[in-house]
Amino acid sequence: MEILNQIVITDNIKLIRIKQNFDEEKLKVHLKKLKDKEIEDYLGFSENIEEEIEDIKGKIERKTNIYYAIYKQDEFIGWFYLYDIKERYRRANLSLGIQKDMRGHILSLDMVKSLLENLFSMGFNRLGLEIEDTNVKSLKLAKHLEQIGFQYEGKLRDNYGENINSHVWSLLKREYIK
Repeated sequence: MEILNQIVITDNIKLIRIKQNFDEEKLKVHLKKLKDKEIEDYLGFSENIEEEIEDIKGKIERKTNIYYAIYKQDEFIGWFYLYDIKERYRRANLSLGIQKDMRGHILSLDMVKSLLENLFSMGFNRLGLEIEDTNVKSLKLAKHLEQIGFQYEGKLRDNYGENINSHVWSLLKREYIK
């Protein structure tokens, strides 16, 4: 699979790949912008940014995750990453973290479609979403994603601890509705 270094979503929104020898200080500044309880809870961020940076470096090195910084014009507003990547099966799961003041404003279905088209063009066949049942905002977004072909697959009980369930959706390239 050919992994893109930059994904252009719109004239204003670009995703820039975070590579193995990334600027740790710059990433720390970016991650501090995203730091809030929702991000820690739903993206599994460590409270300690130093630990988070080490975790990111390890996952990039092992090629289990691919990270992108999201920029609106030249301002960092969030990040997107692919995790649990299985190149052999051409599949990955998706995760997204947006600055608190931009949540709900930056994502449109057209932007999501553009991102999906880029990911499928990279060679992915299956893209998955996993959302905790306490993450009400993201669960509402997932319902909209069903309009473009994501299929609900079910609930994983106690997936992230006692009484923390997650719901799973997936989208296959052949089922994607443009």
